Amino acid sequence: MPSYAALELIDPSLPDILPAPLRARLGYPTRREALIHTHFPPSGESLDALNTFRSPAQQRLIFEEFFLYQLSLALDRKNHAQRKRHRLSPSRKHIREALKRILPFKPTAAQNASSPKLPPTSKNPRP
Repeated sequence: MPSYAALELIDPSLPDILPAPLRARLGYPTRREALIHTHFPPSGESLDALNTFRSPAQQRLIFEEFFLYQLSLALDRKNHAQRKRHRLSPSRKHIREALKRILPFKPTAAQNASSPKLPPTSKNPRP
């Protein structure tokens, strides 16, 4: 199947990640149009723009890719912060004492001296 025929199979009702007002403000085409025009540019498109990845279709796809990358980083940070918040922190004395009680041995003086004596954790999960 020729590539243009494959591009024509893209559903015109394909949801667009970028809102229409943002696309209009930036002069970007829809996702479907960007995919088609990146592979088959309109006849009036500047060769310089195409060769430097500056056509509106190319810019739109680049913008979308960076947007999704930034979104994935933000979600990773959020998930990491949530996981970190649920970790057991032996920095509180009552927790350290409870951990010592369940050990199958009595810690030596050196082990007691090297146990973490961290300040109480902050209420805020982020620094």
